[in-house]
Amino acid sequence: MVKHARRIPPDLSVPVQHVEEEVPREFEGMRLDAYLRRRYPWRSREQYQGMIRRGLVLLNGEPRKSSTSVRWRDEVWVDYGEPGDLEADPGSIPLRVLLEDPVLLVLDKQPGVVVHPVGKNRFNTLTNALHARYRNMEDPSRDIVPKLVHRIDRGTSGVLLVAKTDRARAELGRQFEDREVEKEYLALVRGLPREDGGLVDLPIVPEEPARPGKPRMMTVPVGSGPDARTGWKVEERLRGHALLRLFLYTGRTHQIRVHCAALGHPLVADDQYGDGKALYPSTAAGADAPERGEAPLLDRVALHAARLVFTHPTTGERVAVEAPLPPDMRTALAALRSG
Repeated sequence: MVKHARRIPPDLSVPVQHVEEEVPREFEGMRLDAYLRRRYPWRSREQYQGMIRRGLVLLNGEPRKSSTSVRWRDEVWVDYGEPGDLEADPGSIPLRVLLEDPVLLVLDKQPGVVVHPVGKNRFNTLTNALHARYRNMEDPSRDIVPKLVHRIDRGTSGVLLVAKTDRARAELGRQFEDREVEKEYLALVRGLPREDGGLVDLPIVPEEPARPGKPRMMTVPVGSGPDARTGWKVEERLRGHALLRLFLYTGRTHQIRVHCAALGHPLVADDQYGDGKALYPSTAAGADAPERGEAPLLDRVALHAARLVFTHPTTGERVAVEAPLPPDMRTALAALRSG
């Protein structure tokens, strides 16, 4: 039996301008665009289809169609062009560790940090920072390739689960797919709900016609789209606002933001499903508009991944991890409580 050398994933602690690799056996028969999306998820499948049309993807040295099936040991070459953030130092991006063991890592992601390379942000992301800390290209026995198990948006803060082995990534990913992971979020919303809690059970689909640059989702009647369910309860009632705890039972795009808007209580500073207005000291005190020159207290979507519960892929024990509220949300809550 012929033994093949271990395929070494690219080191994302250095700028990625192109990728070249052999197709692993487990991807035999997959469409080319789907294969690229699976292997390098920092681009969408539609973006890869555009790159294929422009000749930026070669299969065995030749341009192919998106529908072409890849075969084991095919040579795939992808040209990503120049990263837009070459001066970034991924090693300087702080990693706030909530839990770590030999097979997994749980981070407290800070707001404003992109989690994986996409668009112009291809070298200053959390994935790049993880590679800077854990990759060891000189010693394969010590080389750890960290893989995100799930994703949260750039503006969202909180718990983020990372696998340090392929086996852990597969098992944790399965748990997310089978809805065995408990996910709780905290959100600061506009207005005061009449009830103390409830369940939003409304399917979510892309809005049509689609808006370029910022995809927007919308709710539709039950039976008209994929199911989407969000439980919620009021944690605290504040001046013109409420802090909600939300329980994510499905994982649709923008689910919490869409469902909160459907309740009539969009998230603070949500420019897609709300008014997009930041919270200022004066508006927190009840003013209709901020004072001139006033700095915002909270100017990103007010959403925090507060708690994650999963089954450890090695021990089989249930693990619960919580992330504290970040400073901007704590400051906003303090301002709304005062007076």
